Formats: sequence, C-alpha cells, structure tokens
Amino acid sequence: CQISTTLFGASFFAGIDIVKTTNHSRPSAYTPLGFDATVVWPNTDLKLKNPYDFPVVVRYVVANGQAKVEILGKKRPYDKVVFSRSILEETPFTTEERLDETAAEGEQIFDQEGFPGFKIQRERHFYRDGKLVKTNKWLLNYKPVTEYIRRGTSTAPDAKKLTQKDGHGPRKPGSSGASMSQ
Repeated sequence: CQISTTLFGASFFAGIDIVKTTNHSRPSAYTPLGFDATVVWPNTDLKLKNPYDFPVVVRYVVANGQAKVEILGKKRPYDKVVFSRSILEETPFTTEERLDETAAEGEQIFDQEGFPGFKIQRERHFYRDGKLVKTNKWLLNYKPVTEYIRRGTSTAPDAKKLTQKDGHGPRKPGSSGASMSQ
C-alpha cells in the first residue's frame, strides 16, 4: 500500500485526475490521515487520468527500501496545489483484555494500541496566480482500531515477565485539520 500511496501523492500534487481511490480501512502509520490510497487486486484499484492536453510520464523507482514517483511533462497550469483535510467525526475505539496464564500476575502490556475511527473530508485546491480556481473533495471513512491489553494471571514462581514492544501504530492527527502544499 505504500506503493499506491506514493503514486497517489505524486498524482495529487501533479494535478492528475483521481478517478478512483480507496483509503485504507484504518489510519496508516506512514502517511498523514487522509493522504493514503490502497490497492487490493482484483477488487480495489487506484485509477488515474491525465487531464492535460500533453502526455505525462510516470517514473516510479523502488530501491534500497524507498519508493520515488515523478510525474514528468510540461509545466502544470497551476502555481500551487494544496491538500487539506477536516475531521468531521471521531469514533472511539474499544478495549479488549486478554488473559495470559503463562505471564506473572500483575504483568500487563499492550498487544495492540487502540486508535479512534474517523470520518474526514479530503480536499485538493488548485491555485493560479494566487487565486483558487478549482477544488476536488472526497469523503473518507476509517474504522476504529481495537486496543488489546494482555494481562498476566499466573502466580507460579517461574511465570514469565511481559515485555512491551515498540508500537508501529498510526500517526495521531495533531488537530481536526491539516494541510500540505506543493
């Protein structure tokens, strides 16, 4: 999905028409909330269309653990393209406790960090000569992520201690709104 999100981002700022896009079912750890795209063959696809009267080339390079996309062509007819998003609704996550009979009583760790769900509006604003000339809007939904807590229940002297692993969860949105521009 990082591959499709990277292509989505380059296309977004190049002014390419986003014909079809599907966000992840839950927020992603590697991109801001609302700035993602997923592909799941054969059902979910990212479809793009060149709106310009000149051809464009999509140059995609994946190397050394990094992905880079360039959209090459004539100068786009916009001075600036801006991404913005507004959080319209937030849904709290639920917490489930899992008992571990092999871990010492009183030991507790997070197996999975909880994360709220969101209904957001993503927008793309096009500017020419400092004036807004066009806006695209998408409504996106992200499901809440259940928090799982593991708690030890064993009183045996050789019961294991639980070790908390570093989280790799989604980024928390800093506020209800966000924007980026290019």
